[in-house]
Amino acid sequence: MLVTRSDPDLPGGCSPRQVAGLINGFLDAFNRGDQKALSSYFQQKYDPYNSADRGFRWYTMDKQSEYNITDLMRYFRERHKQHERLSLLSVKVSRGGLWGKAQVEFALVRLADDILPMPEGVSYNGYGIGTIDCRSRTIEVWNVGPPLARNSFPCPAPPAWNPGDSVLACASRAR
Repeated sequence: MLVTRSDPDLPGGCSPRQVAGLINGFLDAFNRGDQKALSSYFQQKYDPYNSADRGFRWYTMDKQSEYNITDLMRYFRERHKQHERLSLLSVKVSRGGLWGKAQVEFALVRLADDILPMPEGVSYNGYGIGTIDCRSRTIEVWNVGPPLARNSFPCPAPPAWNPGDSVLACASRAR
């Protein structure tokens, strides 16, 4: 992992390295089809008296959205049947609006039996945003669609870096 920018003002547990590690752990569980490990990345809880502690809210991949963990685990099983594999290329972390949260922006590669191969010269086919609870190390929001711009990554890339060499992780602003 290559951290290109950091920010000491990020909440505890939300450094670019820690968040990239959490996302890589989730993707590893996804790629293995490990339902128990996958469910540990999502907390189905909602406390109407504490807006800072919402737990899982939604997961969207392209046009498929899930709003509860039971349906999300079913979706993961279906994607595993299609041999889907996800790999993180870059993640940018910024302060979330609530205590202990981080907003993330990321680029990833999706491969599956039902996903067309990427065209020549394209480095990734999934671009997303989300919210991470850094205290519980869980994902609250995960929203992935097609790339916004061809080969534009969330983090500044060093000149010698090539997609797939290592994960780029950064903070939205450096201090």
